[in-house]
Amino acid sequence: MLKGLLIFVVIILVVVSVIVLLAINVILRFMKRMRKMANGELTEEEYRQNTTQRRNNQYEYRGGQRNRQKPSGSSFTQQTTTSEDGRVIIDNRRPTERNRKIISEDEGEYVEFTEE
Repeated sequence: MLKGLLIFVVIILVVVSVIVLLAINVILRFMKRMRKMANGELTEEEYRQNTTQRRNNQYEYRGGQRNRQKPSGSSFTQQTTTSEDGRVIIDNRRPTERNRKIISEDEGEYVEFTEE
């Protein structure tokens, strides 16, 4: 029992120390930016641009398609269509995936929705 309590205390100490180290890192980074702004090395506009750019990069979808090459062969064909409002839609999926039904026929009947 004493051994289990000791392990629990060690785990709690490790978690608390990681949290403290992260907090210190954030505080030091903030102080470094403020020091640069005070010395004139970083303007407030540059600070705002860096912060906005970092935030946008954080939520940007990268897709994972950057280094992946499309397999060669006729199984991949590009289908290009134009919507009613003039937007071009490019579909790079396989024809089997492109024409796949979303709802199987045994799941019930399809009812056309009309708004009254």
